[in-house]
Amino acid sequence: MTGVLIPSQSSRTVNHKPGCWASPIQVGWLAERTRFGDVQWDSCGMNLFWWEGVSGVGRICRSTINGTRQVVSGDRNVRGRVGYGGGEFAVDDDFMVFADKEGKLFRRDFNGDRIYPITPAWGGVAHPLISPNRMWVVFIFSDGQTDLLAVVNAQGLGWPMQLVRGADFYMQPIFHPSGE
Repeated sequence: MTGVLIPSQSSRTVNHKPGCWASPIQVGWLAERTRFGDVQWDSCGMNLFWWEGVSGVGRICRSTINGTRQVVSGDRNVRGRVGYGGGEFAVDDDFMVFADKEGKLFRRDFNGDRIYPITPAWGGVAHPLISPNRMWVVFIFSDGQTDLLAVVNAQGLGWPMQLVRGADFYMQPIFHPSGE
């Protein structure tokens, strides 16, 4: 056979164990890659928001209709701490509410550019939902033993109140079209 090169056994390494080869993908690259999730439009459809995670830090970004992009969650590490509870934030026209990794809900006012907590850190919180009348925020709470739906004043004027508990888990609450 002329022109056919057959490598000798000594010129190649054969390893028949699964996963035992030199990979071009490094573990650090996977940890540093940007992850996206929870994409939402504001209620007027003028701003697109999304959650973005890089190297263990989550943030919320906004892109306006003219293409301006900015981080709108300040220096907070945005991350709901309920494994199955859903999203990290909810957005309306002039404010948003988001969960941080420490277990608090924060409100970001776009008009005053102010970020402040509306709940204490009291366990895992996730999937905040702004009521149709914009006065309340419903969210999921879990402390690892008890799961429930809770509600808090959208401006943080009062202690969170329990709505319902007793199920194995709660996820992705939604208001009835009537606003109830």
